[in-house]
Amino acid sequence: MDISGEYMLTNVREMASGFLLMPDHQFQFFFSYGALDRQAKGEWKLEGDQVVFNSANWSGADFTIISSSADNPEEGIEVVLDPPNPMLAAYLHLSLSRGQADSWIQFRGPGELRLQPQAFDSLALQFEFCPERFTVLPVTKGHTRFVIRPEPTLFELYLNQFTLRYTAEGLSGKHPLLEGTFEYSRTGAGNP
Repeated sequence: MDISGEYMLTNVREMASGFLLMPDHQFQFFFSYGALDRQAKGEWKLEGDQVVFNSANWSGADFTIISSSADNPEEGIEVVLDPPNPMLAAYLHLSLSRGQADSWIQFRGPGELRLQPQAFDSLALQFEFCPERFTVLPVTKGHTRFVIRPEPTLFELYLNQFTLRYTAEGLSGKHPLLEGTFEYSRTGAGNP
């Protein structure tokens, strides 16, 4: 049975989302809500009436430390976003406690944080629009100034055994980013 085609999220206002199932069993997923766009890609397979989606594994890091130094440790810890980006910084958080609850601090301005001297062994970073994961970067002991850069895959969504039920009308089930149960209608040429 050929179920390849486009399946668009229905009955959800002010956002667009859907899956493209290609005949070679590759898929593309997109989600667009206001200025936020997320996407996923990978392989799909049909098991009975279940469509199973799997992406490549996440690299484990949405950010990279591009430089670090032990400049002026008595002045505290400095973390700088490169290139400066006030829109990204407004939703970027740092933890020096490996992401423990109540340890997150929001970046300021174009993307910098200055913190009091303290013991730490890593930088944990989380972008609010990708709440399903955060990055923990080990640091060189004694270094207190860090320049970080987001990876190009920051907005990539990674699906692991995500399933939707195939019906004559389309797909139904959960959404990778939203709470609840949804319908995805098949669109375009080739509808059954």
